[in-house]
Amino acid sequence: MKKLIFNLIIAFMTTLCINAQQISVVSSSGATTIYRTIQDAVDKAAPGSVVYLPGGGFGGVTITKKLTVIGIGHYIKGENVDGITSINGDFTFGEGSDGSAIMGCYITGKVNVSANDILIRYCNFNGLNVTTASYQGTIVNQNYIRNYNYCSDASVEFSNNIMYGYIRSNSNGLVKNNVFENNGYRIFSLCHNLQIVDNIFFSNRVGLFESSDNLTYSGNMGYYIECEYQMTDIDWNDVFENYNNGAISPASKFHFKGDYKKYENICGIYAGSGFNDDQLAPAPYIVAKQIDDHTDTQGMLNVKFRVKANQ
Repeated sequence: MKKLIFNLIIAFMTTLCINAQQISVVSSSGATTIYRTIQDAVDKAAPGSVVYLPGGGFGGVTITKKLTVIGIGHYIKGENVDGITSINGDFTFGEGSDGSAIMGCYITGKVNVSANDILIRYCNFNGLNVTTASYQGTIVNQNYIRNYNYCSDASVEFSNNIMYGYIRSNSNGLVKNNVFENNGYRIFSLCHNLQIVDNIFFSNRVGLFESSDNLTYSGNMGYYIECEYQMTDIDWNDVFENYNNGAISPASKFHFKGDYKKYENICGIYAGSGFNDDQLAPAPYIVAKQIDDHTDTQGMLNVKFRVKANQ
């Protein structure tokens, strides 16, 4: 990890000196190449490379080889002065991209999966779409998910996410330590052999399941009779730091407060593997920068910046 961070810092510094919007690709050997568009970067990157996206907007993209795509984050927080990394459209893991990952991006569209063993982490996106049941092993961890998720009977793990909408056709998967806001009448549809553990369900609509079978559930909190921790007569604003009407937004703070703090390590997004409030992937970002307005007498432009890297 330290070698990766060092290589990304070098790539980042190279990118900044040329153009803050250019894209750095670090190969498994540590070689760095700069590209102007995200599609060009992923097309020409060697399998196993890391594609680093700085703050700014990029078009939708499809990858067809093993790559790790890392953005600067999907919202500005704390010292980050780079702005967010936004992908305008869908992000697609195409055939041949087994073992790939995306982290630290705001994606206006969906994340489409046509590959095995995919990781989606620290992103804000408009729902998951696994194209067929043959693609197994997708892990969706610590994200903001704004819409419904279609799994096509593949086995998918959803863990420690802030989620809206329902999960459809997840077979033999795991749904653990998430919080769900849903205005519909079900949260799980056509799911089979699914483990549903230590989640929180805000909705009080008609039912939790639709046309699903062989589900196991334990340690969940909410209105439904299937929940171990019944919250049938409660104001969620009394439970969380900032319930925010259950919004799928970084403004929502789902740490328990007051008498409910005892549940912090039992259910919800901070239990289990936990939730990264900063949503910053293991990549460098600018914490301070200064660029002179004019070159000096030797024609040199003075540029100073300070970079921090997450691990």
